[in-house]
Amino acid sequence: MLCPSCGGDDLVWRSAVGFGRVSSRRELPRRDSAPRSAAVVDVAEGVRLRAHVVVAGPTEVRAGAQVRFETFRGDGGTLPVFRLDTALATLPY
Repeated sequence: MLCPSCGGDDLVWRSAVGFGRVSSRRELPRRDSAPRSAAVVDVAEGVRLRAHVVVAGPTEVRAGAQVRFETFRGDGGTLPVFRLDTALATLPY
């Protein structure tokens, strides 16, 4: 992994509050099940992540929607995901 600004590899782990805003989204069709909603999420600390957003239907995810981080435990292990969170509508970022 490299710094997107300078290309350096001297990176450190930092804690995050777990909240963000959807920058963009795309519905990904799947052959044997319902479509999945993939999104680019701007987290409060200024990092941009590609992530799966857990919702009832993929069309619920819109640019600007507030999301919160959580983990999803499935057959393939534990995955990082975001979930829509209307209670976050007043956050300033």
